[in-house]
Amino acid sequence: MGEWGGNDYYNCFFQNKQIPEVKTYVPNVVAGIMRGIKDLIQQGATRVLVPGIYPLGCLPLYLTSFPDNNTSAYDNLGCLRNYDDFASYHNRYTNRAIANLQPHPSPFFSSSPESCLYLVDMNCIPKIAFW
Repeated sequence: MGEWGGNDYYNCFFQNKQIPEVKTYVPNVVAGIMRGIKDLIQQGATRVLVPGIYPLGCLPLYLTSFPDNNTSAYDNLGCLRNYDDFASYHNRYTNRAIANLQPHPSPFFSSSPESCLYLVDMNCIPKIAFW
């Protein structure tokens, strides 16, 4: 399982689209994710793990493709702030969409790998469908 939506943005950024423009695509990308979740619910899923996108500014591909001479463009971990902020924006938008999802089964939003450990601790893995 991987992130949902990340490839949509990857294609935009590598076509030299700027973050403000790509942000306008977030509602459509998240709407597609929500359609997929609704389909899973209609097929009987009661819990859906919805992964957030990775902090894009920390990915080596983004760091090498979009270097910035301005040191303030990087956080204390050496990640590009603007791409991480974009990923956070997408994840917040997705989380709000999940909160408004009807019917509301029990989707589980995950923006970090640690969330998968939570599912293991909940002992609910057999109840979750992974496709």
